[in-house]
Amino acid sequence: MQNLRRKSIKYTDIRTLIVDDSASMRKLVRALMNGLGAENIIEAEDGAVALKIFDAHQFDLVLTDWKMEPVDGLALAKNLRSDARLEVCNVPIILMTAFLDKNLIDNARSVGINEVMAKPISANMIRDKLQAIYGKAHDFARTENYFGYDRHRVEKAIRAEDRRKHKN
Repeated sequence: MQNLRRKSIKYTDIRTLIVDDSASMRKLVRALMNGLGAENIIEAEDGAVALKIFDAHQFDLVLTDWKMEPVDGLALAKNLRSDARLEVCNVPIILMTAFLDKNLIDNARSVGINEVMAKPISANMIRDKLQAIYGKAHDFARTENYFGYDRHRVEKAIRAEDRRKHKN
């Protein structure tokens, strides 16, 4: 396992990719991000287009819809997390969906989604998710099948013999 730490960032500096098959949703998310101060925003109409855009641009944040064709938000995240380039596999991903349930959240976390937002979204929701991502340093883990947040988000007592050994 490899641990990395995310640095803090100002909202005005966030290079954002908005991925949604609805032009009106992309326009809304752009307006909400602009309201927070973000100006460097690129849009993609689906995950396949987003993957091509990553060849030419570097991002600090991806806001993606879940249900899109031909590449949905979970497949996009899985592709980004498996990329060999650290600046690509390390980018925070927020999944936006109107179909929120525990299975989706579990699946999203397992492919490396950082945060999930239920539609309809608001500026406050985006700000809260950005604060969760950038407001404090996070540990990242890389294993054979996963790259993303170290998913130990809940503090709970763990027996000494069950603890992982971290190399620093």
